[in-house]
Amino acid sequence: METTIEPVVQVRDWVIQKIKDTDDYDTAIALVAEFEEWLDLDGKDEIDYLCIETNEWGDQELDVR
Repeated sequence: METTIEPVVQVRDWVIQKIKDTDDYDTAIALVAEFEEWLDLDGKDEIDYLCIETNEWGDQELDVR
């Protein structure tokens, strides 16, 4: 996995863990709302995202398994 992709996986894993660990319903709902695109994968194994590299747009897929 490329270095630029690793933070995306780390943030997604962090959010999932925070949602599981929280006892506050409002906090969990806020986290889900903020990161909905990364959490609701509809059974997909990959998500598309854009990253900026050397002043150019890049288009890569991220393996979320």
